[in-house]
Amino acid sequence: MLERARLDKVHEKILEEIFLLGTHTGLHWLKSLAGDGVSGSVSAPTLYPSGVIPLLVTESEDEKLTLLEQVFDGEVKGRFGAVLSEGSGTNLARYLLEKEGLPPEMLNEIRDDVLCEAGNVILNGFVATLADALHVDLDSKTPTMQDLPRHEWMSDQDGEVELFSAGAQILSEDKSLNENLVFIVEIIPTKNLSTLLDKAIPLPETGPSPGS
Repeated sequence: MLERARLDKVHEKILEEIFLLGTHTGLHWLKSLAGDGVSGSVSAPTLYPSGVIPLLVTESEDEKLTLLEQVFDGEVKGRFGAVLSEGSGTNLARYLLEKEGLPPEMLNEIRDDVLCEAGNVILNGFVATLADALHVDLDSKTPTMQDLPRHEWMSDQDGEVELFSAGAQILSEDKSLNENLVFIVEIIPTKNLSTLLDKAIPLPETGPSPGS
């Protein structure tokens, strides 16, 4: 990703800090759906080849990956995503369904819709943080959700891409929800990206609030 975005180590570090702040913000926004009894934690971001990501999500070669993804455009272009195992995605949807007071029998019917709603909240939290930190307006597309076999992961890419990745955990107080996921971000080259990153320092201690 450094080569694709034409970033040196200094600007890579700034983007890493924005990435970490944005993922924390997205997980905090998830409380609007899951309630205050749910918390999220994120590990330090690391650059990984895209082909490694499935190994970080699940050890099972047969389990599908659930990809929640949002493309953003403007002075900064790219995409941000959350990758879960299919089972973790189902467990998250089940938990949110219960929070809405809906019968569990509806899970199979509306699982994808529930995950899209959760993805919309989490991913928008990141994009809002990125826009806020860089002082730009970003056009964020409607988030998408896919259940993908491993061999279709990043199949639209021409070769492997380096992605900023960070492992995360979503945990409820009663431990009924305890799921791991991986956040990823890919930034597409723009000629003024380094200049925008320079202006982002110092970063705020917290990300924006929902709706801000």
